[in-house]
Amino acid sequence: MRRCSAAEYSVRVSYADKGTGAVATDFKKALDKLVKASGGDWRVFIRQLGPVHAQWHVEHNAGQATLGFLLFHWELIERFRAVGADRGLGGLIGIKPYTEPQFADFGAAYTVLDSVSNGDVAELETF
Repeated sequence: MRRCSAAEYSVRVSYADKGTGAVATDFKKALDKLVKASGGDWRVFIRQLGPVHAQWHVEHNAGQATLGFLLFHWELIERFRAVGADRGLGGLIGIKPYTEPQFADFGAAYTVLDSVSNGDVAELETF
């Protein structure tokens, strides 16, 4: 098992301690801490982001996430831009979502079971 940096540990603890009662503001603060702790180095930011990103996916898959998929990833993209990761990774145009065949190659089915009613902002935020 690898050791966490002090900044990564601080973010993981402050986010994880909230449990299912975490609010989007806490998540955004955790991301902002990572931006600051990275010192503007996008490589450091991405390495430190892993545990926070994984934790969100665990909570989302368990139906416990307090920040929906679209807003979660929008917040990540904003922080990517803040540390220059969008340019460092070839620009956001260079970052493409996985295709269904790629998911199949990974052994992970692409099954999105959530749906959003037309015009329902609350459902969209949860998604």
